[in-house]
Amino acid sequence: NGNKLIPIIDRLCEKLSDGNTKVNLHALEGISKCVTVLGQRIEPALGVLVPSICSNLARTPKLGTVAKNTIENMTMR
Repeated sequence: NGNKLIPIIDRLCEKLSDGNTKVNLHALEGISKCVTVLGQRIEPALGVLVPSICSNLARTPKLGTVAKNTIENMTMR
């Protein structure tokens, strides 16, 4: 159900702006899993997800790699 997805995505996006690298890493991994499980059903949330994910691309090399992989995972769906 799309209505249940919105609060989950919002919470993950909040964690992406947390500033703590470990928290951001776990949030990115969670988003990647959501994308894998939900496939195209994640599309309504892309307007919120993509900017949040992209904000982590330049933070640290590890976060950049995970963020890039998450974006690539989205484009393969």
